[in-house]
Amino acid sequence: NLKDKEVKEVPMVYSGIERFFLLDKERVDFTDPDDINPNLFESYKKDVEFTMTLNGSLFRLDYIKKWLFPYRPDQKVYGKWDWGKLAEKVHAYGLDKNFVKRGMTEMEDVMWRTKYTFVVPADKSTTNFVTQKVYSMLYYGIIPFWDKNAYDTDNYYTDIPDYVKVETPEELWEKIDFLNNHPDEYKKLLKQCYDALKPKYFTTEYIHEVFDCIFKK
Repeated sequence: NLKDKEVKEVPMVYSGIERFFLLDKERVDFTDPDDINPNLFESYKKDVEFTMTLNGSLFRLDYIKKWLFPYRPDQKVYGKWDWGKLAEKVHAYGLDKNFVKRGMTEMEDVMWRTKYTFVVPADKSTTNFVTQKVYSMLYYGIIPFWDKNAYDTDNYYTDIPDYVKVETPEELWEKIDFLNNHPDEYKKLLKQCYDALKPKYFTTEYIHEVFDCIFKK
């Protein structure tokens, strides 16, 4: 009888496994926004202001309706947004033209060219939950802003500059406008983001750092 069974809480410990996205990738130097060379055949410059890659949910739709579209009404959002009630709500808001069904791996050329993004929380009930999104954006040299009251509220990301952690949509876009108008400050922040990508994240050294202490126990 399930009613008679004791339910024990499973302890959860943050260990940074979302950084595993970087394993076996090359740490590409993106500190010169006019000359980024991720491979032998192509080079890029940061000439796309903002890109958002995000699969949809009703919560996320209302979130970006507040944080994104009032400030950049023509902004495209790439991902899966064409299902059920979500598609109906997108249409009701008149935002059909803003959503493009295209995955991040299908648009790496755009990612390397992008300057900024905004990381949307998974759900309003999981404010301390983090995903690989921050580090996958950093990999492409994209500065990832987020709402510090709704994402990473336990402040795991201490190596990433506090500048990217904002409280309101107005603060987000004021900071982006400031960086657009002050290229030296943009380059300084870009270098800080590059430094947050520790070389160990790209090798098995980091796997051992995360799991060895667990296995020893």
